[in-house]
Amino acid sequence: MKRLDEAFAAHGADERFSGPVLARHLWPGDGSALNAYIVRFETGSRTAWHAHPGGQLLVCTDGTGYVATRAGDLEMIRPGDAVWTEPGEEHWHGAAPHSPMEHLAVEPYSPQAPVRWHEHVEQNALHNSPEEPS
Repeated sequence: MKRLDEAFAAHGADERFSGPVLARHLWPGDGSALNAYIVRFETGSRTAWHAHPGGQLLVCTDGTGYVATRAGDLEMIRPGDAVWTEPGEEHWHGAAPHSPMEHLAVEPYSPQAPVRWHEHVEQNALHNSPEEPS
């Protein structure tokens, strides 16, 4: 057993995130088949478009957020909700415009197949979003 108190935490890089984001790397991947992070998005913050070669599991632990794909799918997530993005599926995720959001992110680890990052998401990406809870 290994306690993960000293997991590495860092602010999200500007080229990969818009707005304040803090990522805590729980499981580093070295010698492992997976990476695991707790990621905290402040209100309105989100990732840029990106794709994980092995897919990605997102489990919302706090707040309200969204996960969207290039194909136009948009899911609101709240604590306990889980979303899987398929291998290679371009997507973004982040906090709702009026709420911070935190999630657990788990993905297969492969140093030969890193995450592919793309451009930032347009500001009006949530124009037709599902209603937030009152």
